[in-house]
Amino acid sequence: MAVVLERDALRGLDRRRLREQWASLAAQRYEAAVRERERTHPGRLIDAETVAALESLGARVDAHTDRLLRFTVPALDAEGL
Repeated sequence: MAVVLERDALRGLDRRRLREQWASLAAQRYEAAVRERERTHPGRLIDAETVAALESLGARVDAHTDRLLRFTVPALDAEGL
């Protein structure tokens, strides 16, 4: 389904409200696109050795494509410093 709006029809729209309203759908679609690219595209942003080094430091790789590397690192407590 295509939606066509003329420039004058867009005047008066509250873009901030629309962005907030559609943010969760946009995030879901972005995540689906990342997962699809991760599954179908063979390239990766960094090599396997670098990923292994990150993981050895406690990082958990969540997504890795040719355009994105998303990972988390657990917070260190005062004793871990």
